[in-house]
Amino acid sequence: LIKIAGEQAKKARESSKDPSSIRIAGSLPPYGFSYVGMKIPDNSDIVSSYVKMTRVLYPYVDVFLCETMSSIDEAVTALSGVQSAKKEGELGERDLSVWLSFSLFESDAVELNSGEKLEKAPE
Repeated sequence: LIKIAGEQAKKARESSKDPSSIRIAGSLPPYGFSYVGMKIPDNSDIVSSYVKMTRVLYPYVDVFLCETMSSIDEAVTALSGVQSAKKEGELGERDLSVWLSFSLFESDAVELNSGEKLEKAPE
């Protein structure tokens, strides 16, 4: 499904009036449930899953989006998957950006759903 989504996104961009103005973001979603701050159990298996998703998305995207992360641990795990794929030489010549977004707890404290302070998150 990931490959099909990438193919369709690329096809849609190519059929637009101005393909060069369109960037495709490849989503690397949270592990488990969104909006729930949870400890990541066995990090190596999850990093491996992110490596696989990164490899499949790479030919089709302009940026990777680690989105709706609920904890710093979850975000670092997703970022590690992209970095591991790069180190393994799986990503070819293009050096793609990685964007990171968090899901915040609904309060004035500016905390992640895990209860961690946003300022502690990786930049």
